[in-house]
Amino acid sequence: MTKPLCSLHLLGAVWLLCASLIPSGAVAASASPIPAGGYTLLPDESVVTILVRSTLHDFEVRAKAPKGKLTASAAEAGSIRLRLELSPRDMESGSYMRDTVMREDVLEIQKFPDIVFEASEATYTGEEKGTPVYRVKGALTLHGVRKELSFPVRARLAGGRLTAEARFDLKISDYQMTVPSPLPFLYTQDTLTLTARFVLKRRGN
Repeated sequence: MTKPLCSLHLLGAVWLLCASLIPSGAVAASASPIPAGGYTLLPDESVVTILVRSTLHDFEVRAKAPKGKLTASAAEAGSIRLRLELSPRDMESGSYMRDTVMREDVLEIQKFPDIVFEASEATYTGEEKGTPVYRVKGALTLHGVRKELSFPVRARLAGGRLTAEARFDLKISDYQMTVPSPLPFLYTQDTLTLTARFVLKRRGN
């Protein structure tokens, strides 16, 4: 075998070795950022659902008419400015009595009228059934308590509309809320499961 051919084989082996050491999502991470630009939330097409588990029965709380804006940076992949707002007054479970307790005693809406989530980072991590997935990092302010959060978001852009979906858990105790119980054996579990679907329109479309 000639020396040039040996060198080609050696270079090929080195390339394969280096490729095997690179994480599978590393190349894609820089290739699929959220398209740069400004986006405005469409409240009528967006919803947040919270699954509450209790010893009596589980139920869902729906938060309607969220507000929000997103700006994705063209200069730096993964850099975003996102702000989402929810009003506890617009949260409903289908029971007037339960909703009254939730708003007045748990969320204390007179003291804390807004729920706000702000994020500055969305890192592309790969795809799930053909849909890009991002790891979003930000902070949730709920009941006057601000806590850092990180969770996966499935997001796709089509026709100037960005649809983002997420599912993650929250703990009631982390936000210094107390759920009253009418009887000792009736109680609400500390962990809530939040499912969100946000539709945002790209400005200029």
